[in-house]
Amino acid sequence: IASAGPAAPGSVDAPPPPPPPPAKAPDKAELARRWPVRGAVFMGLLGVFLLFGGFGAWAMFTRIAGAVVAPGQVEVEQHRQIVQHPDGGVIEEIQVSEGDTVEAGQT
Repeated sequence: IASAGPAAPGSVDAPPPPPPPPAKAPDKAELARRWPVRGAVFMGLLGVFLLFGGFGAWAMFTRIAGAVVAPGQVEVEQHRQIVQHPDGGVIEEIQVSEGDTVEAGQT
C-alpha cells in the first residue's frame, strides 16, 4: 500500500498481503456440470472410429472367393439417335415411328 508521505519515526510498515492460493483443478463433477455431453461425444467418436477401422481392416484382409470374367459390350438400346434441326426452330410433326426404316433423302 502506498503512503502519502514518509513514515513517522518509530512506526513500522505492514508487510504486503500474501498471494492468493493457487486455483485447484476442477473435479470430475465440476467438469460434468460444465460440459455434460463430453461422454456422449467421446462414445460417438469412438463408435465412428471402430466402425470405419473395422470395415477398413475387413476390406484389407478379406479374400474374394472367386470372380467371373466375361466379354461384353455396351450398346444404346435399339440404336437410338437424337434428331435435331441444324438451325433451331419448332418441330411441327414427326412422320416416323419407333422401328420404321428410313433411307437417306426420303421425304
